[in-house]
Amino acid sequence: MFPTVSTLGRAVLVSAVVGVGVLTPTIASAQETSAACVSGSLDNCYTKSDMREFLDVAVQLVEGYFDELAAEGRPYPDPAAVVYIPTGQTAFTDCSDTVFDDTAYAYCPTDDTVFIGQETLWQFYSEFGAAAPIMGLAHEYGHALQDAVGVPEPRTSNGIIKLEDQADCIAGSWASYIDDQGYLERVKDLTNIGQLLVAIGEMESADQTHGTPGERVASFTLGFAGGLEACNVFFPTASLTG
Repeated sequence: MFPTVSTLGRAVLVSAVVGVGVLTPTIASAQETSAACVSGSLDNCYTKSDMREFLDVAVQLVEGYFDELAAEGRPYPDPAAVVYIPTGQTAFTDCSDTVFDDTAYAYCPTDDTVFIGQETLWQFYSEFGAAAPIMGLAHEYGHALQDAVGVPEPRTSNGIIKLEDQADCIAGSWASYIDDQGYLERVKDLTNIGQLLVAIGEMESADQTHGTPGERVASFTLGFAGGLEACNVFFPTASLTG
């Protein structure tokens, strides 16, 4: 995955990644991070201790897409914060008194915040490359977009799965945008994303809350091929595109 320094500098002004302290991204830090990666690639560039910096860059790449939606006058997600949870630490939320730990990869609509744990972020990055965990972040921003447009809160297990499938579709539309910008190594990155979706789909327990591996890949592919408009098929009465 090959982002450009100029684009990284653009989105960094609108977001902060917070953890135990507050990490406020700067254009200079984004440029230094990009320059440190061989040939500008984000793959095989970061160590586990660098995951906070990687998340900073990931947020910039995801928000770059949704900034474009905002510029077009479309609905867009605007989370209050992205919280990074280092290994061995926890973060409190307003979501039913939930406490997220270092394995978190979640969006809490009550406090409009995305929570990303170092352990899961590193697992995704080290096993599936850079594009896959950033896709996962786009999925969480997808939930924020659902919240922004008023997608109804699911009341059944099938409704929950449909909500998750739509978030996978939104992540696919993000990947299509990134591809159009020339940032994807198409075959490798899409393969890695598909492998991650299959892997986490296979981890579902009997109390399934996400789609099957096939459903997750199909939902992502729908968004990648058809853009954000295609994702309206899940909840037609709450349009993602205005």
